[in-house]
Amino acid sequence: MNTKKFVTTTLATIIVSLSMSSCKVNNPSESNNIEKPSISDSTGNSESVSDNRVSFDSPEMDVVYKETGLYLFKDGTSDYSIVIPEHAGEKEIQAKDELVDFFKKSTGHTLNVINDRDISYNTNAKYISIGHTKIFDGSGIQVSREELNRDGFKIKRQGNLLIIAGFNDIGSLYGTYRFMNYSFGFRAYSVDEVYYEKKTEIPLVDFDEINVPDFDERQLGYYGISDDEIYRDRLHFTVHGENWIYATHSHFQIMPKATYYEKHPDWYSPDGTQLCLTNEEMKTEFIKNIKVKIQSNPEDEYILLGEEDAHTFCTCSRCNEAAKKYGTVSGVDMVFVNSVAEEIENWLKEVDPNRTLKIGTFAYLKTLTPPATYDYESKKWVPNHPDVVARDNVFVFIAPLHANYSYSFLADENIETKNAFEGWSAITNKFCIWTYSANYFSYFTNFLNFSTQAEQYRELRDLGTESIIDLGPWDTNSPTFQRLRIYLCSRLMWDAELNMDDLIDDFFVHYYKESYKSMKKYFDMTITYLEHLRAKHELDALCYVIYNKAEYWPQSYLNNALAVLDEAIEDISYMKEENPALYETLLNRINLESLSPRYYMLRFYQSTFTLEEQTRLIDEFEEIAKNNSVTNWAESTNRTQGDNTITTLIDSWRKAIK
Repeated sequence: MNTKKFVTTTLATIIVSLSMSSCKVNNPSESNNIEKPSISDSTGNSESVSDNRVSFDSPEMDVVYKETGLYLFKDGTSDYSIVIPEHAGEKEIQAKDELVDFFKKSTGHTLNVINDRDISYNTNAKYISIGHTKIFDGSGIQVSREELNRDGFKIKRQGNLLIIAGFNDIGSLYGTYRFMNYSFGFRAYSVDEVYYEKKTEIPLVDFDEINVPDFDERQLGYYGISDDEIYRDRLHFTVHGENWIYATHSHFQIMPKATYYEKHPDWYSPDGTQLCLTNEEMKTEFIKNIKVKIQSNPEDEYILLGEEDAHTFCTCSRCNEAAKKYGTVSGVDMVFVNSVAEEIENWLKEVDPNRTLKIGTFAYLKTLTPPATYDYESKKWVPNHPDVVARDNVFVFIAPLHANYSYSFLADENIETKNAFEGWSAITNKFCIWTYSANYFSYFTNFLNFSTQAEQYRELRDLGTESIIDLGPWDTNSPTFQRLRIYLCSRLMWDAELNMDDLIDDFFVHYYKESYKSMKKYFDMTITYLEHLRAKHELDALCYVIYNKAEYWPQSYLNNALAVLDEAIEDISYMKEENPALYETLLNRINLESLSPRYYMLRFYQSTFTLEEQTRLIDEFEEIAKNNSVTNWAESTNRTQGDNTITTLIDSWRKAIK
């Protein structure tokens, strides 16, 4: 790839003072080789433009399409019109709107828009066709779910025509974004940061592209992403649960204890934490209830019949006998799901024969261990019993909650997860995967999976994963580069071959602008320091690790971290007069990340400051947290460390002022 890369700023003074070794994600090259993008003087917090773009793009951007001598825009004007179907879908209309908007911002020219009612296929006509128009129909271009998955697309030039189409209208929208990226550098980095180039010419190159995502469904579970659908569309992901009837622990939603437990306690496990999956009466009611739910959600493609969020399974005598028969409790679960799925499939053939519904079950906690055994003679996993092999309409949703995300999923250090992936592959070839990118005991500490996430996604792709969700801090904004996380996940879920370092550097240049060097320096410092903690205290990237110990956070490190963030603020100080709106946006982005060292400084070293300094530091922390919707320092539903709300934390600090 023809990309420039950052230098990872040397942290020599910090490394010497803390006696630790440096460890980077990979080996970024010199940062002073990279050009800073110029900043727009428009909104200040929504767009940046540059005629000399710093680009870290997908491998397909290495493709240089042949010049045709034709132009979509030249000499201040364009002869082209956008064509959409007469009865265009919502996303085809959005694609048109986005193209018109950013084409004008890039060139100053407003493209004409027409529908295809009076249009026919003609290669001499100057049209940009979006979606399943009459032009597309006449082109001979074929799009199918089998070839493109749900969201893939094709871009094809035929004569003067430019044709963009997916299997459905969301694919056509993604194809339009791809065309915009190629033609004038369009790229969204966050909900309030969109990049494009100013252009005096846009050639019509000889497009001939098929672009298919590595995962059919790409979902994220992060705080705030459900508020802006256009943001999600620009980054090509959906919010967790979209297109799913149930997408998480659903057994008690289907069979509420408030409704059934008093009269039918035997439908539940003896401790009441799970359903009893070998109870035939329960299964009959279960199937009746999900039929109603399926009919009330006619468009959704997935339903997860998910166990409750507890490390338990029914221990009645019947379930215990079944577990012995099938080798694991997950085998009992698979027999139950296969039985339900068979009845639902037969029922759908009668009531809705054209509908395809994928029915899944969790491999999670108690059911993570597959109902399969490794045969050392044949060197492969073998199902424990024919009845546990998944039906064609059944998938397994693996959620490796306790995996070590500092390693690949198939590394020996992740032997439980490795065995789960390989063992379940003997049961099914249809997978959904739930990954994690947060420490739920400590939202103010970064999660150390930057060097492994791309490799993990490649492993999941090669496993045949259809749908993937990454769950981060879902209940609060957090000072651990959350927008970067969303950007990285969305790009890698589409193309797992992308280089993580390039993506990180790309984000910092465009999101932090003139402060990118200092912010990248701070980011590298945090990763280096976490590697130090990992080596010294065995604090790997696990979802539940206690970081809240004073010995982990010497004041010297925290002072150095805050000093680097002060450098970032100094980098943008000139904007206070020249571009105050942009200054406030960048200042807030920097201040958000400062909450992490501020948190540890106040938590462990509050008494080292004067009374006046304590009040000021607490006030600043409170204001920054409020401005950025930071409400918890750990997962809100997990109170093993006590009350983890920011409000309670700040109250405790104020009470400690003496």
